Amino acid sequence: MYETLELKREALYKEVWSEPMSALARKYSLSDVGLAKICRKLKIPLPGRGYWQKEKMDKTPLPPLKFGDMDIYTLQREKKEILPIDEAHDAEARVLISLEESPQNKIQVHSRLTSPHPLIEKTLNILNAAKPDQYGRVSPHSDKCFNVSISRNSINRAMRILDALVKRFVERGFSVSFRNDQYNTYRGRDLTYVTLLNQKIEILLEEPARKVERILTSQEKKDIEQKPWKSFEKYTYVPSGELVLKINNVYWGNIRHSWADGKKARLENCLNDFVIGLIRASSILRSRDLQREIEKREWEELERQRIEKERAIQEEKERVSALLQDVKNWNKSKQIREYIDAVKEQASRDNGKVTPDSELGKWFTWAAQQADYLDPLKKQLLSGTGEIASSI
Repeated sequence: MYETLELKREALYKEVWSEPMSALARKYSLSDVGLAKICRKLKIPLPGRGYWQKEKMDKTPLPPLKFGDMDIYTLQREKKEILPIDEAHDAEARVLISLEESPQNKIQVHSRLTSPHPLIEKTLNILNAAKPDQYGRVSPHSDKCFNVSISRNSINRAMRILDALVKRFVERGFSVSFRNDQYNTYRGRDLTYVTLLNQKIEILLEEPARKVERILTSQEKKDIEQKPWKSFEKYTYVPSGELVLKINNVYWGNIRHSWADGKKARLENCLNDFVIGLIRASSILRSRDLQREIEKREWEELERQRIEKERAIQEEKERVSALLQDVKNWNKSKQIREYIDAVKEQASRDNGKVTPDSELGKWFTWAAQQADYLDPLKKQLLSGTGEIASSI
């Protein structure tokens, strides 16, 4: 299902300068990059990095439009599930995001790896001893090491990037943990998690490999000529030299999942944005948890209603069954009394008066007791509960 939104230039300009892009983008289920593109199309100036930390905020005026410029942007998008927001979590996330957006908190990646964090040092040692796979990359097949897959030429750079990140995690109070799962995609490698704001987010660093046509050896060329049916590997894989940081376990929400080397920017310059991505991912996970809690409560309420309905139905069935049984017993008691009267009348005609201590008199007493026992009206009167009268 799709929906259409019309974003008016002046209204969007006011929103852009009244709240951070991260919060506004979530409102429209867009990424920061996507919302920024729309603003550029509408020629809306955007607040610069660190704008929200300034004491004196100078708002850039909205420039006039030229002939043919857009005044309204029509946004067509797939209608997505709206997740609930944990206001307390969201407030903490905004504080952390503002810290990462501040220019003075830019993560610096040093040119040399000095005094590395113990986790980085351990990962580095294992990578140096690892053998390359078919893609020319090495990975740490060991407990409590970062989930990385890179070429030997990229080891030093990758470790410097991860060292800068881990030290920022420590500074922010984030923790790094590892989990081994034999069924995960990266067999033999621990999954790496960053825990922030009580949410665990899986991350990894990898170097994509490129598929290139393999140069055949002279022997392979001869084999092709002599045995054209023989199969051989036409392609090989070589590391690209480009690094990518990824978020792996957040599949909901319109958030960014990877940061990579580009034509202009290097991964080293994207680390603050990556940390911001982790923070936003934590908000998505928290919202998902809230949604599950809501769904669980709704399911429990529906289950309670179902059980209550079944109980009411069962009670009604039992009441109807009891009523039918009472009617049946009442009719039986009437028949017994009618039979007793008929026997008394016959006995009076044949034998005259029947005394209570005679065998027949004792039978009359016993038969009347049986009729009273079956008669629901007599039973209620004898018990004094008045259930029949109260239930009518």
